[in-house]
Amino acid sequence: MDQALDEKLTQLPEEPGVYVMKDKAGRVIYVGKAANLRDRVRAYFGERDPRAFVPLLKERLGDIDTIVVRNEKEALLLENELIRRYKPRFNVRPREGRNFVYLRLDLEKTYPRLEVTRNVADDGARYFGPYPLARALRDTLRVVNRHFRLRTCSDHDAAAHRERPCLLCQIARFPAPSVYDIPPEEYRRHVEDAVLFLEGKRTELLDVLRARMEEAAEAERFEEAARYRDQLAAIERTLQPQKIVGRGTNDRDVFGVRREGDRLVVYALYVRAGRVTGGEAFPFRRQAFPDRELLGSFLNVYYQDPGRAIPDEVVIPLEIDGMDALAELLTEKRGRAVRVIVPRNGEPLELLRLAEQNAERLLRERAPTPGADVLEGLRARLGLTRVPRRIECFDVSHFVGDTLVAAKVAMTDGQLDKDRYRRYRVRTARAMTTPRSTRSSRAASGAGSRRTICRTCS
Repeated sequence: MDQALDEKLTQLPEEPGVYVMKDKAGRVIYVGKAANLRDRVRAYFGERDPRAFVPLLKERLGDIDTIVVRNEKEALLLENELIRRYKPRFNVRPREGRNFVYLRLDLEKTYPRLEVTRNVADDGARYFGPYPLARALRDTLRVVNRHFRLRTCSDHDAAAHRERPCLLCQIARFPAPSVYDIPPEEYRRHVEDAVLFLEGKRTELLDVLRARMEEAAEAERFEEAARYRDQLAAIERTLQPQKIVGRGTNDRDVFGVRREGDRLVVYALYVRAGRVTGGEAFPFRRQAFPDRELLGSFLNVYYQDPGRAIPDEVVIPLEIDGMDALAELLTEKRGRAVRVIVPRNGEPLELLRLAEQNAERLLRERAPTPGADVLEGLRARLGLTRVPRRIECFDVSHFVGDTLVAAKVAMTDGQLDKDRYRRYRVRTARAMTTPRSTRSSRAASGAGSRRTICRTCS
């Protein structure tokens, strides 16, 4: 380190705040927060610190700026703002523009319908999800629309705009609330059943439908009883494979972390009402900073996304600085209490192990092939637009201008591919025709003409 930076380290404040590390060209490479800026920043430069990122810092670091704030919560907000502004290389952050999809049900309406949305708002409506995959959302919508018969027509297709039901209502897929020919109390029963299904309350839903089937059968409404019977069978098949992982009703986001060298995977497992609804992996490369800091920075940016649903509990594998401040910030944003916990036993620990297993699996699946760095260097050196995954080398030899032979060796993804090795016996040869302009330029530069040997596979 240069003398100016060394002197700055001795004058760091002891208040909470944010530190900004820059390289020798002045680019921001890392943004972090701390309850005590002096202790945190100076810890990076211990003489006997064995962590891998310390030598990297000493080589790259050109300057450190600090910004003092009043408390850790303000430090979280400022850290998030600076990460989004500068996009530092060594900070891990979720992909931008990637909001999960949710199903929205506005129970305040007389005839509510399920709507697909990417933003969760505090508007009194019920939100179900998140659904990381569009396929999972389509499957859920298909089941709900088929067996609970909620309307799909928009609010614009209400009675004031239509004189007859929409097409799906006419073919008996839905009960035609678009022209209000179904009593609101009957439609409300369909809505309540759909809510039980979306919440994963299998036992309660089946008990309700079974009671209605028996009631209809006793009243000799056999067609209605048959519909309930078919609905029961379909819902049993649908909900059977959905694993219930908890007895509680709390929503949880569970984050598993796995690392190998400079590669890091954060896996988010989403649990809603005791049921796993999905998960997503966030892989990162060339990460040199400690897991504790990277996870804290990731969570801060992750939950500042306005379209992100905030659960009752955030389960993480290790303690991070500012856990209480993060919980307070999430509580204010959500409007209800949010806990950030490191589990020691029970269901949260089981869920954490499940998330870590997924992170470990994805870390192995996305492991770079041997020689990947060499190929990337070759691409940059030759100015190629893509990494050369397939490479072939030829060698032609002869004996006093006769008995021409050739050989080819091949590589795929940086590894020798002996199945594509070839040997050739060259039977004929011809001179390659060279354009006049090329011949002139060669003559001017003193280069002689060159004969190119064409190969014919023996």
